[in-house]
Amino acid sequence: MSRPLAYLGRIRTCVLSGALLAVAGGAIAASVTFDVASGASVSDRISITARVTGFETTGVRKVEFLLDGRLQGEDGSVPYVFVWDTLASSEGEHVIEAVATDMDGAIARGTLRVVVDNELSRGADYHAGVALEAAKAGDRERAERYARRAVKIDPTNLKAAMALSAVYRSTRDYDKAIAVLEQAGIPAGAAEARRALAELYILRGDAGETHEALIDGLTSALAQNELLVKEQAAARDLSAQAKGDLAFTHRRWPDAISAYQSAGSPSTMPIEIVNRLLLAYANAGRTRDFDLLMRTVTRERNGGDAITRVVEGAQHLLRHRPEEARRTVQSGVEDGIPGALIVAATADLITGETKRAADEIEQLHRRLPDAQATLYLRTFVVTEPMDLRPLFLRAIGADLSNPEPLLRKAYDVLLSKRPDRIKEAQAFLNLARSIAPDSPDVLMVSAAFLLFDRRAEEAEPLLKQVLEKDPDAPDAL
Repeated sequence: MSRPLAYLGRIRTCVLSGALLAVAGGAIAASVTFDVASGASVSDRISITARVTGFETTGVRKVEFLLDGRLQGEDGSVPYVFVWDTLASSEGEHVIEAVATDMDGAIARGTLRVVVDNELSRGADYHAGVALEAAKAGDRERAERYARRAVKIDPTNLKAAMALSAVYRSTRDYDKAIAVLEQAGIPAGAAEARRALAELYILRGDAGETHEALIDGLTSALAQNELLVKEQAAARDLSAQAKGDLAFTHRRWPDAISAYQSAGSPSTMPIEIVNRLLLAYANAGRTRDFDLLMRTVTRERNGGDAITRVVEGAQHLLRHRPEEARRTVQSGVEDGIPGALIVAATADLITGETKRAADEIEQLHRRLPDAQATLYLRTFVVTEPMDLRPLFLRAIGADLSNPEPLLRKAYDVLLSKRPDRIKEAQAFLNLARSIAPDSPDVLMVSAAFLLFDRRAEEAEPLLKQVLEKDPDAPDAL
């Protein structure tokens, strides 16, 4: 062999050896590591990231995550993350495994041992208490963490369910907010929880963005209110005032009157009960009894107190005398009494004093922002159309025993240009009718529907009933 060829062979041998060395050097084993230390204590929801090395040339196709040997999911892009809800696992040690596969099918594994510690041994009441305190402080993340722990321990813990439901409500996740309360199984007497559930049904119905969804939500809310009425009616050892207030709230005027009367003589019973009895007479249409009791109060109780003036003003409104109602409560308006502001604002809206009514409603809003009367009155003066629907729904939900907001909604829909306005308005009217079928207002709007639909003969009996219940009604027509 000539020297040049021999030299060339030495070069080829060196090149080949170098290539083999390079290949051997590239065969370093791939590995998987984690951003959580082995033996770490974990709780609640945690994100665990897997880091893959050794597949830089071929590329990673996927990383599968296993928990205690069971596949939980996979990730195909950086970062490779496993989101673990530790509350779904038992307390104690668990093994997480990440299995990386490259484009050629090669596999690398990593194993991590951690300890789940959600402090479940502290009990549901402890975690529910922390959740409620966090919710009051506005710490939504902490409230959710501890409420979820409490519900994990005891799904029927109502305090925890309400806290967690409130968190879900704040994020508009109404399905979860409703589910956690339904799962808790609201016991008899838990009025706050039942009202919260009713409100959630309305909110979910509204979020559905269809008329049918809203009606379904309102129907479910009214069913909750009916349960609440039955539970409260079954309560025992109530005072005369408490019994009367319960009946009054649910528009059972005869029962309210009987309960208030059982408190004693109007000459000696507390003036608060006298005022309630007067208002019950007014709502029941017992005008003569109202006037007789009012004369007794004037003669024997020095005319009553500031609230008595408010009740008297309310009676003027019910008799369709708004100007007299406004004069009667003027001193209460000057003193900022909420009831006086309600009567005054209503009277001013009727007589066209819109600006003055708006001022009174604003005062009322500062004092009682969540009261149904406040919310409902605001619907008459709100300037932003986008604010009207939420106010209506809040007004309806604030007192599901009062049909008036539903009647107003029905009437507004009827007068709109919506293609299905008659059908949709009728649905709202039916809900109002389910609350108070014999209410003069319900009968009046029902008659208006029939007249609108050119069914005057069917409307006539309803109008006759209205006049029997409210002889002054023609003045308001």
